Amino acid sequence: MPASPAAEASSPASSTLRGELRTKVRERGLLVWLDAEGQYSPFVDTLDLPYPILRLRGSYLEIMLALEPYANGLLPEHVLVHLPGLNKESVKETPVYELYKAGVVFEKNLVTLVREAAVGIATPEQIDAFVRAPGLTLQKADEWLESLRSQPTDKLSLLLSSLGVDDVVMGLITEDPRLRAHLPQGGDAVLSFLLKNLGMDDAWRRFRIGGSPLTPTAASALTASWLMAVEFVSDLKEPPVSPALIPLTKLASFTKVCRALAARLRQQDPDMYETAANDLQELLEQERTSHHAQALGAIDTFRFEEATVRAAAIAALGRGEWDKASNFASDRIKDKCFWVERSPALQRTWEMIRLAAATGQAIASTRNALDSARSVEEAVERYAEKLAPVDRHHRIFEQRTHALLASDLEDYDALLEVRQAVRRAWRDWADATNRRYFTLCKNSGPLPSRSMRQRSLYEDVVHPLVDRGQHVAYFLVDALRFEMAQGLAQELAKDKYSVQLTPRMAELPTDTVVGMNVLAPVEQAGRLRPVIKTGSLKGFFSGEVQVCTPADRVRAISQRSLGSTAEDIELEQFQELSLVQLKRRLSAKPRLVIV
Repeated sequence: MPASPAAEASSPASSTLRGELRTKVRERGLLVWLDAEGQYSPFVDTLDLPYPILRLRGSYLEIMLALEPYANGLLPEHVLVHLPGLNKESVKETPVYELYKAGVVFEKNLVTLVREAAVGIATPEQIDAFVRAPGLTLQKADEWLESLRSQPTDKLSLLLSSLGVDDVVMGLITEDPRLRAHLPQGGDAVLSFLLKNLGMDDAWRRFRIGGSPLTPTAASALTASWLMAVEFVSDLKEPPVSPALIPLTKLASFTKVCRALAARLRQQDPDMYETAANDLQELLEQERTSHHAQALGAIDTFRFEEATVRAAAIAALGRGEWDKASNFASDRIKDKCFWVERSPALQRTWEMIRLAAATGQAIASTRNALDSARSVEEAVERYAEKLAPVDRHHRIFEQRTHALLASDLEDYDALLEVRQAVRRAWRDWADATNRRYFTLCKNSGPLPSRSMRQRSLYEDVVHPLVDRGQHVAYFLVDALRFEMAQGLAQELAKDKYSVQLTPRMAELPTDTVVGMNVLAPVEQAGRLRPVIKTGSLKGFFSGEVQVCTPADRVRAISQRSLGSTAEDIELEQFQELSLVQLKRRLSAKPRLVIV
């Protein structure tokens, strides 16, 4: 039979357990409850959920037969299976072991359940005394909690109960008029509420406000500081050192609600949070000087935590410990760190730290990428796949650092050293990579196959496309490094374009007059015929026509592939054209557009 609302209301622990089971079955599907002590069998016998409940009551055959409808894929397997007397070891020797492996295991310690259900009803001292008493059962817990809940309450206690924990806590911090009216005369009732719902005891009151009356202002400071202290202690990866914080390591079930309310305060009233956090930080001098950065966790409750981690991240970059710096930086982004969100200067600093770490990681992971290459072609492929991203990381780091680094930053001098450290690391990496490539060229020859030579690009790729009647846009962009082309390809792919990017080796020397003019059809039987004027190279011949300028390139391309002149658009002009203007300009549908 389903539990009536009255029965649920009078059974706090059972109601808490029932709600947890309902949620877990809904979210997990097949829930296998290992009840090693068999403590919950009476509860399960009367339990009603909107899902099937199968109970092991001595016969494994009986429960296996009952499970058949839920193991054939025809029905959704949202089922609770109660297995009293079994634990994770003993279940291995039973016929239900396969069921155990297929489902999600659920176990519930009765003491833990009582502590969770007692939040807001009993004080921590009352809870400790009750769970330590012999003969603990779920029924006794329900009766005890209900007896506490049914005790007479005054007007203020009724108000606190009706508002609920979240609204009371936020109301105290923001000095809600409904609560202000009861302070300081109702201070004892408020403190009792905070003790039962947040675990805040008199020791914290003495630490934070001494013996002062619980005025609205004092209640605000006291409540906010408690939330922050609990969050700080629970996020620490080592014990706190301040005597006032040490007891907070044993709060158990109160920690979750305190952390949630601290996060809510940051979001709803950031100015008040910042003021309260700075005030409390001044009282925690031992904590500010006793913890290394890795012990401070992921949440920077206080400003000093962010500063400590930032100093450690910058120091790690200086030592080339890229992974460590990256780990520090991952939680110091605008959406995750309150102090970074509040400070544009910190946002700039942490962006540079992240970019420096990413560049260093890319360098460290590719130091030996060319070691086993056996040919120039293989080296080029490895560059395209593994080494070009390093150059992209380095370029972006340099560009962003140039834009972000200025003397107004607190860590300006240290960040200058970081930039130098990254530059040294990249220079060493580039030199070592080039030396390995030079050795490879000496051993196997410097020239790649035709498919990787720049001079054959037009004749082997562009001209065949135009000759088959396809419409081709041919972009001739000076100094477009391969890693930049990779970035462009990624952007085009985001817009659902089908992109194929392949590398070719540049002609030497990599001057503009060589690299740009060789993109025109100037190759003849694999050779180039240079145009020499006043003792210097100016371009190449295409037949008897000199190709030395952009106009020469367009003319040579048009003569090779078209019966008319190709559509020529300057890159700057192309960038300024609207889509309508571009469509109008290309309305004649030219087969070849040169940009």
